[in-house]
Amino acid sequence: MDTGVFYSMIKKTVLKFLLLGFSIAFAQNPGDNVFNSPQVFEIHLAFEQKHFLDSLYHSQEIKEYIIGHISINNQDFDSVGVRFKGVSSFWGYPGDKKALRIKFDKFKEQRFDGLNRINLNNGWSDPTLLREKLYLDFLNEHGIPAPRANFAKVYINEKYWGMYTLTEHIDKTFLQQRFANNDGNLFKAERLATLEWKGSAQEDYYENYHLQTNESENDWSDLIQFINIINNSSPQVFQNALRQVLDTDGYLKVWAANNLFMNLDSYLGSANNFYLYNDEEQNRFRWIIWDVNLTFGARTGNDTLDIFWNPDKRPLINKLLHNDILKKEYLNSFKLLSADFNTEYFYPRIDALFDLIKADYFADTLKMYSNEEALLNIDEQIGLVPGLKSFIAGRMESVNRQIDVTAVPRDRRAIRGYSFIETYPNPFNSNSTITFSIKQPGKIKLTIYDINGRKVAELLNEFKQAGEYKINFNAKDLSSGFYFARLQSSHEVILNKMILLK
Repeated sequence: MDTGVFYSMIKKTVLKFLLLGFSIAFAQNPGDNVFNSPQVFEIHLAFEQKHFLDSLYHSQEIKEYIIGHISINNQDFDSVGVRFKGVSSFWGYPGDKKALRIKFDKFKEQRFDGLNRINLNNGWSDPTLLREKLYLDFLNEHGIPAPRANFAKVYINEKYWGMYTLTEHIDKTFLQQRFANNDGNLFKAERLATLEWKGSAQEDYYENYHLQTNESENDWSDLIQFINIINNSSPQVFQNALRQVLDTDGYLKVWAANNLFMNLDSYLGSANNFYLYNDEEQNRFRWIIWDVNLTFGARTGNDTLDIFWNPDKRPLINKLLHNDILKKEYLNSFKLLSADFNTEYFYPRIDALFDLIKADYFADTLKMYSNEEALLNIDEQIGLVPGLKSFIAGRMESVNRQIDVTAVPRDRRAIRGYSFIETYPNPFNSNSTITFSIKQPGKIKLTIYDINGRKVAELLNEFKQAGEYKINFNAKDLSSGFYFARLQSSHEVILNKMILLK
């Protein structure tokens, strides 16, 4: 081969990797060999139990591990802890392909590439299996604390169990690598972790938050102080007080990213799926994003979320939006992140990653969607899940239009015809109401979907004049669990919200 042609080929290959944001680097930190470049790992799990599936289902119920053997790319680990995990990804995923957590040092001292835990996520509500990897890569490239991700084809007792997203776990190893310390309190947001004030007794917060470190001390005073400042600081001192207890600049980027990607299974929507770490060096909380399979608008069916969207009962967002300086800083963070939210950034990555997993993913007979749906969802909507590329294009247009509007004096801005006020109470019951206002008469439709995207109820009302209204949704015929509520007029979506029905 001609030397010039050879070096030209090498140059093109390197440029391709640079274009896709892939890096070639020597592993220096735990997990670098696993996550530094896109790849599909081959994982074999083996259990001696004859009825190991029964044991795994029980493990999810009691949140405890069973013992197993694992081989990752022919690297063997004996006596590891394995359990099913998840809520929606467990109950809403058909069949036995549930999400898994592996704890290497549960029964003996051992690690995999310096990691003591990994997660294998089943791609619930993501026909492409790409959303998690794409979003987490974006977050890490933009300095926003979040786990890293790759892919794995998984076998259990030699049966092909399917393709998973392999993700980093949030634990002391993660904290040390990201923040250079790991002895502070780490809290996980569990269910409806709205950061609302419930008083000074830490027991009142146990249902919504879970202390992951320093359990023996069990001192929640830092979290309670944080929530107290959010809720009870006067407008005059709120900004300075918040900066003392929260990496506010970091959180504004988190908020902007979740809104930009319409990741509503987060504080921005379900008030879930985040960690708060009290960074010892800064003596203030750092916000860590977690569990992002519903990003790129999954389960919303649209791409038009208001960039200043303020969900009910989210005091942190509400107080930030009422502070002119912090609101402006949020908008600046949003603009910086949106500069990379474009087709040039994402389309080559989507194509390259789907090519990487396509053969193994198509061979997965236990996945939630068909091969045709997986391929179609790269571009087109499936149920309530927008196509990846169409969402990016539509969201770009929506965001750019909204950013342009922010430069127009308030009295010249277009006035939306409808606005959402609140749902109460949530978790929902048969007496829950959705409150909204209208500036013009019209028909309003409320549609309820189950977690698999099936429409289970619909209610249509016509309002003859402007004003504030409440819609009561009688949920007595529905079983308890997670649902999605969409409130819309004939031309405008007013509300997309995950709700919990009791």
